[in-house]
Amino acid sequence: MPIALSALKQACGRSHRAALTRTRSEAKSKRQPTAYLSYSPKDEEIARGLQVLFSENGWNVHIDWDKTNNTDIPDMRTASSIKDKIVALDWFIFLGTPNSTGSPWLPWELGFADGKKSQDKVIIVSTTDEAGRCYGDEYTQLYRHINQTKTGTLAVYNAGMTTGGGFLRYL
Repeated sequence: MPIALSALKQACGRSHRAALTRTRSEAKSKRQPTAYLSYSPKDEEIARGLQVLFSENGWNVHIDWDKTNNTDIPDMRTASSIKDKIVALDWFIFLGTPNSTGSPWLPWELGFADGKKSQDKVIIVSTTDEAGRCYGDEYTQLYRHINQTKTGTLAVYNAGMTTGGGFLRYL
């Protein structure tokens, strides 16, 4: 099932158990995976909560927090910077939220990542709100995705699948 937005907000208030790296070069030197997290700048609290959940589930991934797409009007300089980061980082993670649906950047970032990353390096994180509305689930038929299991752990599923997922820590 998608991850509840309320769970991500709560997770943001918890501290990381694992020591997270601050820079891409530090992550690479420690052989820690790196990721470009595609999220709306309006969702920074939710995005940081996602990283806490990742850490709590054993996946200590370095997320590049230098958000260059804070503008609502796409431009070439910003697009070039985003392209460079998507190519340079190991993973591309799309965070679906109510704010991501209206972003001019997020669908573009996903499309670019689709053309540059291998299929197994693109992951969708769909979420659900208090009313049960899902966000980002329209992409789970196309890409691997992370869902929360009945026991609360995070699992990764292949595109179009809702069973047979593997624990996040083994990515």
